[in-house]
Amino acid sequence: MRVAVHARAIDVALDALPSEWLGTTFRNENLLGREAFASALNDLVCGIVESGASEVTTSALEALGVAEDYLRVASNLSVFLELELARVAGHGDVRRVFSFASEDAPASCALLSTPAKRVTFYLGVGKLWGNEKIATLSAFTGRTIVVKRGVPTSACRDDDDDDDCVMMVRAGVGVGDGPCDAAFLRAAAAAGVAGVVDGSDLHVLDQSKLPPEAVATARKRAATPATHALALFKARSVVHWSPYYDPVRAVNADP
Repeated sequence: MRVAVHARAIDVALDALPSEWLGTTFRNENLLGREAFASALNDLVCGIVESGASEVTTSALEALGVAEDYLRVASNLSVFLELELARVAGHGDVRRVFSFASEDAPASCALLSTPAKRVTFYLGVGKLWGNEKIATLSAFTGRTIVVKRGVPTSACRDDDDDDDCVMMVRAGVGVGDGPCDAAFLRAAAAAGVAGVVDGSDLHVLDQSKLPPEAVATARKRAATPATHALALFKARSVVHWSPYYDPVRAVNADP
């Protein structure tokens, strides 16, 4: 039942978004920063779930403050999405999840963020990148890029130098249309993957190879977070995707 209440609380919150959240610049009287805002939002939602209620009001959301004062850095709605993705990922830490406005941006920002000079991307069974794309990304980021088919396993650790950064692009690996869950990310981390590109989202697994602060800076300078429309659509989808979040299956699941 708590799962159903959580999903309902998120749905109600997304229907009650303050108009201020949907701009491109935001008043900074109560500027919290991305992580502190996520913590305040999490406390609000968890309080609703703990109380057994399902009502999140516009005024309660307004009282939270703002994550950042410019959309290009973060918006309340993009952080809302990232918090829900972090929940599904099993850790709840928005420092390790970044949304973007395009599916090309996560890989570019990962390349800009890693201290490694060589980055290997595993593309599953997806289409291999063309030489022109690889050359453009390499010139833009100053990194040597290696592209491989397949999914990395623990054996891949022996194939790659410790100074390399191993990335995985989730598209085409046959895991369905939902977001990355905890089991998927644990398996990737066990294979030595530093980060997973999941559509227009980036999951950080190894913070030494992919420092979150560097990713945040790269996104601010070279990309943008998820747009309001994209964040709204994906946030609403995430809470109803998996058995953990689907209210019907959760309520009727076998004990």
